[in-house]
Amino acid sequence: MKGTIVKCLQDLVSSKFGKDKWEKSLESVGIQKNMSFLPTNENFKVKKLGPQQIEVIFS
Repeated sequence: MKGTIVKCLQDLVSSKFGKDKWEKSLESVGIQKNMSFLPTNENFKVKKLGPQQIEVIFS
């Protein structure tokens, strides 16, 4: 998954639900809350994002 997709997701979640929800959702899938995602790189950790993260955002 390209970093651009994750950056867009970060912007959306942070603006609609708050930065705290974004950070909690990252931690729920084992990614450090201060992890930076660059638009041009692929990162194996972003493949962990998905249903579990969504569950945290909407809780």
